[in-house]
Amino acid sequence: MGMFSDLSKIVDLIRSVLRDLQKIKAKKEREKAVFDVLKTYFLMKDIVDDGIRLISSAGDDPVRKIEEMNASHAIRMLEEWDLIIRRQGKRLYILQGYIYG
Repeated sequence: MGMFSDLSKIVDLIRSVLRDLQKIKAKKEREKAVFDVLKTYFLMKDIVDDGIRLISSAGDDPVRKIEEMNASHAIRMLEEWDLIIRRQGKRLYILQGYIYG
């Protein structure tokens, strides 16, 4: 979970940036900057939260975990993991746009 603790540090950094943005004098400029930072913050927070949920759910050996479940529960679990991974992919793509765009 080291990767997620690193992302959590970035989320904390964004919080401190928000406090600094209050010093921007021009109202429109400040509002846009705050909005952009908040979009990034909530996106990264969702990435961290879902990442932790996925890793906690899958455990150290997700294949063995699935093999030990009955078929219907295993299917539901795989669908849940798939949904999280797809959401994460979309979020990371959006985050890439924020960073490089």
